[in-house]
Amino acid sequence: MFSYISLRNSLCAQNKKYFSRTISQSLAKRKSNSNDELFLDSSINTMEQILTILRNAHGTKTETRETILDQYDSDLNAFRQRLLSFLGDDVFSLRTVDILIDLQLRNDIDIFKDSPSNHTKTVLQRYISAFRDQYSRDSLSFSMKDIGKSFKENAQKTNSLLNNKIRRTALNAMKDMPPGHKNSPLNFEFCQFNLYNPFRNGTADPFALRKGLSTKKHPTNLFSAMVNNEKVIRGFLSLIDKKSPTTPTVVQNIMTAQSFHGDLAFKVAVKWALVDTDPRSLLETPFEFYHLGTPDEMNKINQFKAIVASRSMLLKRLAWFYPYRKSLAMLEEKNFDSKEKIVAIMADIFDRFFGICYKLDAKYCEQWVQNLMDFYSHNIKNEAFLDRLLEESVAEFREVVSKSSFNTFGARWSQNLQYNKRSHLTDSKAEKQLVNEARALLQTQGV
Repeated sequence: MFSYISLRNSLCAQNKKYFSRTISQSLAKRKSNSNDELFLDSSINTMEQILTILRNAHGTKTETRETILDQYDSDLNAFRQRLLSFLGDDVFSLRTVDILIDLQLRNDIDIFKDSPSNHTKTVLQRYISAFRDQYSRDSLSFSMKDIGKSFKENAQKTNSLLNNKIRRTALNAMKDMPPGHKNSPLNFEFCQFNLYNPFRNGTADPFALRKGLSTKKHPTNLFSAMVNNEKVIRGFLSLIDKKSPTTPTVVQNIMTAQSFHGDLAFKVAVKWALVDTDPRSLLETPFEFYHLGTPDEMNKINQFKAIVASRSMLLKRLAWFYPYRKSLAMLEEKNFDSKEKIVAIMADIFDRFFGICYKLDAKYCEQWVQNLMDFYSHNIKNEAFLDRLLEESVAEFREVVSKSSFNTFGARWSQNLQYNKRSHLTDSKAEKQLVNEARALLQTQGV
């Protein structure tokens, strides 16, 4: 589906020799008609659409549901093995992306830093595919089903084993590099502060992620609550440090990678719970799509994520920070002039925040997902309530952006008012001094 040349164009020039030797065997099997990156991305998108059509042609959503339910009733072991295979595949992808982000932040290897922001996810997917091919050739490697089973039994041990294998594959990409100057790590240490947990004394909300984050050791945690928009990021960087060499493209690519990582982390947390869950209890909920593997045509998953982003107050975690407020005010209305666009933005924020939370405290996130699945299973018929939560989430986004714009305009108006007031006071003082001087002059002249 894509050639070695297309993969090579996405990687650092220093990486080319390695991939031509270690991964080209798997990629050489795939024919290519063009070296153009844009053409290849278009081809991938087209192929994904074709696969979706073929899946739909093979059977309707109802038939797929019936197949899964029949399997659950007739062969519980086969049902579990299927889910464990899905889980293992996502765990492998998650560990790969996590390691690639870490290598990119350390600048050990240029993976996606300077790619067009809309290509970052594709670049990461190609690495996942190449590393999976390489991993499968290892005689000591496990199948995706075995990885899922091992992860279910002991996640920490499985992650450690996978990390070693994947990191070894990634670092081998640098072993034949010519000696040269090592790049400095990417610097995102704009400032140090906490994204506090606002629910310490509040009533438990099943939709709220009750976690706080700090930028002290992980500066990129700052991006977890920000909107991934070029104009917003550019404005933010100029307010933080106008002389910073960091470009909006680099920040956007890091944020895109974080979102992809978070989406995978959420899939892992959901499928970890689904292995022991009756699929009937989650029909008509966002979680059924992780069971059935069918397209989310109603966009239920993103709508769910938007609700969580709102109920977790992610948009307000940085509201006190002036550069955040002012840069958010730079978001053009055309970027959020529909419900669908707002839902997509909020889902993207959720993915970044959840991914970071999962990396710091996987057990909390898994339990949170389990509790939320239980909540949904008992409120499936309460569509009006869930619809209201979604509408409130969309309205809150508009309100936060509007307030940011108003506060920015208000600050300018206040500054002008203070300037005019000072000018008025200065003019009055000068006028009074002039009168006093005139009076003194008249007195000396005996008038």
